[in-house]
Amino acid sequence: MSASHPNFIEEMGKIENAFKSALGVTGKNFTKRGTVEECDKQVYEACEKACNSLKGEVWQGDYLFEVRNTLTGELVCIATFNADNENIFGGSSKSAEEKTAKNITDFVKKLDPGFPASGSGHTTLTCTDFKNQTEVYAFVCREIISVSDSEAKSWFFTIKAFNSEYVHVVYETERVKDGFASLNIVFKKEKNQPKYYVVFSSPNN
Repeated sequence: MSASHPNFIEEMGKIENAFKSALGVTGKNFTKRGTVEECDKQVYEACEKACNSLKGEVWQGDYLFEVRNTLTGELVCIATFNADNENIFGGSSKSAEEKTAKNITDFVKKLDPGFPASGSGHTTLTCTDFKNQTEVYAFVCREIISVSDSEAKSWFFTIKAFNSEYVHVVYETERVKDGFASLNIVFKKEKNQPKYYVVFSSPNN
């Protein structure tokens, strides 16, 4: 579990206790009886119950809570709680990650008809479809990241970046030359893993 607020101990404790109670455990590491699928299902349902019990809480910080199956290394579920009350719960399937990758690919293809770029360096592209950082951020959240890709959404809300076996994406708003925001994208499944640096600038420039 991770947090962003300096006075996080009380809020983190409330979140952790809700999940431990729903799971029927006392520690961070625990075991369940059954097949991998059965155990993952039990854990997911218990965590969903915990997340629902925390609805209506007002948070001062941003918190990321995830549960992994230590036997398989797979993410079972992930939850975010933040001060904007944009709480998310779920887990990301391979199809959800593929959809997100397709969305980011389609976006880049509109800017670069020659996709995928060849060479080892970054290909810089400029997008003037948005007026400010808020519009770009909303576009990534609503149009780029698949609605079912909970893990990508959670990481993007928390650290403004997400990663899968298909793409690695970082959103930046500071020190962006000739623009107000940027996306640093690596297409990990394409030949030579092409890298793109998309700069968002005002359509009036």
